[in-house]
Amino acid sequence: MQKVLICLISRELLPNIISVIALKPNKVILISSEDVKAQKEDFVKILKTQYSIHDIEEKECNVFNPNEIVKTINSFLPSLQESEVILNWTGGTKPLALFSYVRLSTLPNVKMLYVDTQHELFWWMINRVVSQEEFNVNLPIKTLLHSKGRWDFEKGDKNEFNDLMPFIYDLLKRRGTIELKKLHSLISDKKRVFNYFKLKNYELYNRGDSIEIKSIDNKFCEYLSFKNYNFLNGVWLEYYTMKILSETNEYDDIAVSVIINQLTSKENVPYYNEIDVLAIRNSVPIFIECKTRAIVQDDIYKLTNLRKEFGSPFSQAVLISTVSANKLNKIKAQKNNVIILDNLNKLKSELTRLHEYMVTSS
Repeated sequence: MQKVLICLISRELLPNIISVIALKPNKVILISSEDVKAQKEDFVKILKTQYSIHDIEEKECNVFNPNEIVKTINSFLPSLQESEVILNWTGGTKPLALFSYVRLSTLPNVKMLYVDTQHELFWWMINRVVSQEEFNVNLPIKTLLHSKGRWDFEKGDKNEFNDLMPFIYDLLKRRGTIELKKLHSLISDKKRVFNYFKLKNYELYNRGDSIEIKSIDNKFCEYLSFKNYNFLNGVWLEYYTMKILSETNEYDDIAVSVIINQLTSKENVPYYNEIDVLAIRNSVPIFIECKTRAIVQDDIYKLTNLRKEFGSPFSQAVLISTVSANKLNKIKAQKNNVIILDNLNKLKSELTRLHEYMVTSS
C-alpha cells in the first residue's frame, strides 16, 4: 500500500522534515500559500535531492479561508482511497491546520500526526485514539541548513589536524591552562615558539618555513607550519571540541569550522556567517562557539543570533572559553539560554556529558 504524507508548509520546515525521515513516505502532498513559497521550494528540493522522493503534489490556497482549504483538500481526496494517509498538521496557519484536521479526520484511512520537537515525540490520533511515540531521526547538518534556505556553505575537514591533536592532548594533560595561555601569547613569532618548546623539553628542529616538534617519549612528531600557527592560536579548541563530541557517539552529525556564504538583500553583497562547531542530536542542533580569550557580550549575542537564524526553536547554544567568564556575562548568557563552559580542566568531562544536559533541559 502506498504511504502518502500530507505536509502543511510554514516558515519552520523541521517538523515536516522529521516526519519524512521517520515515516519514509512514497508520496508527499504539500499545502501552502504564496507567503511561504521559498520554504516550499526548499522543501521540495530537499525531498528530491536528499531523500529521493519525486512523487510530490503541490497545492496552494488561501490558508486563512476555511472554504478554500476544504476545497483544496477535496481536490486530491479521490486519489487517496487505496493509500495509507498521514496528515502532519504541525505546520501551517491555525485555520489550515484546523480545517485540514477536521476534513481528513472523517476518513477511515487517515492518521493524524503532531511533531513535538521540544520533547522529541510524535503525537498520533488514529481511529480517535491518542497515543505518543518517541522519535529518533538522523538529521544531517546539510539538511538543517538547507531547510533554512542556506544551500551555499562549506565546513572544515575533520581530519585536517589529526597529526597535531596528540600535541594538544599532551599539552592539556601535562601543562594545563597556564601553558596554553603562554602559547597563545607568543604563537605569532616562530623564533619565540621554537624557544618556548625547547624550554619545555620538547625536541625541535628548524625546517625552513616550519618547525619540527618531537615529544621526549617519541609519541608524536609534527611539523609546525604557518598554517598550524593558526591552529594553535585558537582553531585547536574547535577541533578538540569536535573530537570529544565525536567520541561520545551521541550525535548524528558534527561539523567544524562551518562557513555559510550568503548574499545581502541589498546590492547582492556577499557576507559570511561562521559557526565553530555545529552538532545535531535527534534533530536538535547545538551551536558552539570556541574562544581562547575572555568572553565578551558580543560573543553571547552572536551565538544567540546564530541559533535563531539557523536553528530550530529548541536549539542549544554553548560558549566555550579558556578564560573564566565574569559574573555579568554569565548572567547575560543565562538570560539568553547560552551554556558557558569556561573551566578548561573540566572541559572534556563537560563536553562528554553535554548530551545529558540536552535531555534534561528539553
